[in-house]
Amino acid sequence: MKQRAVFLDRDGVIIADGASITEKSHVRIISGVPEAIRTLNDAGFKVIIVTNQGAIARGKLTEKGLGVLHDHLCAELTSMAGARIDGIYFCPHHPDADATMQRKECTCRKPLPGMLLAAACEHDINIAQSYMVGDRLSDIYAGKAAGCKMSIQVLSGEHGAMPIASANVSPAEIAAIKPDVVCADLNAAVKLIFAKEMMMKTLILSAGKGTRVSGITNDAIPKVMLPIAGTPVLQWHIE
Repeated sequence: MKQRAVFLDRDGVIIADGASITEKSHVRIISGVPEAIRTLNDAGFKVIIVTNQGAIARGKLTEKGLGVLHDHLCAELTSMAGARIDGIYFCPHHPDADATMQRKECTCRKPLPGMLLAAACEHDINIAQSYMVGDRLSDIYAGKAAGCKMSIQVLSGEHGAMPIASANVSPAEIAAIKPDVVCADLNAAVKLIFAKEMMMKTLILSAGKGTRVSGITNDAIPKVMLPIAGTPVLQWHIE
């Protein structure tokens, strides 16, 4: 059975944004993040980081150095709340890179969905039942392009920054994209995800042909739409 996942941008979602995060001392985990990730772990979601790493393309950081940063980040999340990251995907490319081998248009750099699609393949993830959480519209675009169930923008990072474009996606196209919902931070986003999941469970458990309540309604009204005080059952659950 395919897994559900929550894809997370790194900077501005998990750790505080910085001009250039190239050392372990630059890693500052945002309040509430370890607990939010642990909540996702406990609920059976895969938690996957998808991050553009232009610092590698610009020669400010090596892939080995990035691995050290991510090992440190994962250790801190585990230490703080027993949280687990199931996979980390990064794009080392940039169209203005110093290194020729990194100066190219790829399919992994957000706003393109390459990292999400690669993770879905390698971790047996059902993207249609998964979520994307990011601070920039390029994250939101990537989530929608991949086919995520919901793309959530958080305000804990550089949500007002200029869109990151690519050869295949213009800044105007990214600027026109709208998140499915906006939350203050990852903690709020996780609460929203659980509310949506609970709503769907309520719909599944409440739905039916209505035959078991036909004696009350004299109609084959699906149970989920049975009015109580003039309001459908489902609406009471949502509110």
